[in-house]
Amino acid sequence: MNSIMFMHLAFIYSLVLVAAVSAQFAVIPVGGIDQVTGLVGEDYILRCEQTLRPTADDPAPDLRWSFETVAITDGGKYEITLKKNESAKYSMSALTIKNSELSDDGDYRCDGLGGGTTISLELSLELEILSSGEGFRIEEGLVLTCEAHANVTEGMISWEFSKDGTSEWKELPNGEQDLGGDSTKEVKVEGRMVTLLTSDVAATGTYRCSVDAVGGGTKQTGEAVVFANLEVVAPRSIKVSEKENGMMRCEVFGNPMPELIWAVNGTVYTKDSESDKYEVKPIESKEGTVELHIMAVTIDDKYSNYTCTARLGEEEEVKEILLRIRDPLAALWPFIGIVSEVVILIVIILIHEACTKGEDIGETDDEEEDQLLQKNRTITRDGEQTRMRGTNN
Repeated sequence: MNSIMFMHLAFIYSLVLVAAVSAQFAVIPVGGIDQVTGLVGEDYILRCEQTLRPTADDPAPDLRWSFETVAITDGGKYEITLKKNESAKYSMSALTIKNSELSDDGDYRCDGLGGGTTISLELSLELEILSSGEGFRIEEGLVLTCEAHANVTEGMISWEFSKDGTSEWKELPNGEQDLGGDSTKEVKVEGRMVTLLTSDVAATGTYRCSVDAVGGGTKQTGEAVVFANLEVVAPRSIKVSEKENGMMRCEVFGNPMPELIWAVNGTVYTKDSESDKYEVKPIESKEGTVELHIMAVTIDDKYSNYTCTARLGEEEEVKEILLRIRDPLAALWPFIGIVSEVVILIVIILIHEACTKGEDIGETDDEEEDQLLQKNRTITRDGEQTRMRGTNN
């Protein structure tokens, strides 16, 4: 029994030892980085290393690079450095790829003593479609240019067109092309450029330029939406009573139909958003119309920023809607105003009456003056003065 257990342990130890020995021989990527991604035009460095057993008779190994089974030598666009530590039986090699191109995309092999490892380099293009006009509003003679921001030949660029930008992409080879409108030809394709030959709405839609890598795989695309008009219709404000539910309606128009986006304080809400406060409801019977419902409106809600945006590619129109909170006593304010005016009028009358109540001081003074004149009246007769006592009638 003990011998069987001993043999079992010895077998396990031998497996561990073999794994350790083989690991010491393995060629591995430095830091475990076996995949590098980036944009065309940049420089990239790939690194591998190998460590031998301390007891090995072989010196530190040489490391060699290849790309798609083709050996890489130092010079030109490649720079290879090899560092060795003979006492540690350790080697490290770095491959620098200068001014990368789409053709440099692929798997690189680093081989050493007894094996090797693969490091992948995945490159993509930063594509952008530029317009000769102010934005991408349709006009005859508008030129779209596919800018790759890298050394790309025109033969590598291809164009496509879709009316809605989601399906039925139509290839646009070089030359004048028919997009299905009343005009015979709507666009003219010349390498990296597309020129609109008409302002007909048939030429509105999504234009896509692509650059194919060596081997036929599309690495990246750039898109632009050419539109005929772009408009947002929404009320300037709505009034809602506190604790009631509010509703804002927004309509967008354009050719092609733009995307409608509702946002509250910069946070976008859609029909799929999970929110107890806001609910977005598209009106199925009216394309381009979407409602924003606000649950249990409070005073604080009027300070929020509500925006409805129509977006077509890089172009957009934004409308801001104000939420006004209606006072629950609003219907009573006219009555309260009338009652207030009546009360003020009554107070004024009472004050006036209080100030003028009592004897008329002016009339009393006149009566006393008449009595005094009658008592002191002097009658002059024949040059003599006679003083007579006045009588009261």
